[in-house]
Amino acid sequence: MATDRVLLLLLAGVLGVLAATFACGCAGGGVQPLIDDLSSDDAATQKAAAEQLADIGTPAVEPLIGVFSSGDQSASLWAAVALCEIGDESIAPLIDRLGAPGTEERMWAANTLACIGRPAILPLISEVETGTAASKESAQVALIKIGADAVPIIEQRMAVVDAEQKAVYQSLLQSIYLTEQLRAGNAIGNTTGMTSG
Repeated sequence: MATDRVLLLLLAGVLGVLAATFACGCAGGGVQPLIDDLSSDDAATQKAAAEQLADIGTPAVEPLIGVFSSGDQSASLWAAVALCEIGDESIAPLIDRLGAPGTEERMWAANTLACIGRPAILPLISEVETGTAASKESAQVALIKIGADAVPIIEQRMAVVDAEQKAVYQSLLQSIYLTEQLRAGNAIGNTTGMTSG
């Protein structure tokens, strides 16, 4: 009986160690080699790393965002793909980067938030109203890229903000409408080109 208890305790201890090792591998040691693979010259390696990082989820978010300041366009693109796939858990850390010192990091954060789309609209609007000059501008860029989905929420906010903020939103809506028109024009042009060719 005592031997059975000892064996059970030993087994529980071994399982605990294995679980802790697995968790540490996912949260720390397993992330960095995949982050490094995003800088690979092999597109298949980059794609596989992005997919695995997206599967890891929240523990990969900050390291992925850190890629944006590397200057490596290809790695940044794959990091953005993974963050977009992770979705909601990426939004708050990306919002924090909208005011980053580096223009490129701000641009990647805004583009990734635009990729995430609807779930990012309210946090972006909050940033437009309360952020720093740089983060407000980056948030507006993201909202313009999100496009028509952001319009109803911006219009709702216009009813409750002061005149200065209302002017910001009017300008933002105009930019969204113009961008949507350009997209529609390009789509028509592409369709015409395909039918005439």
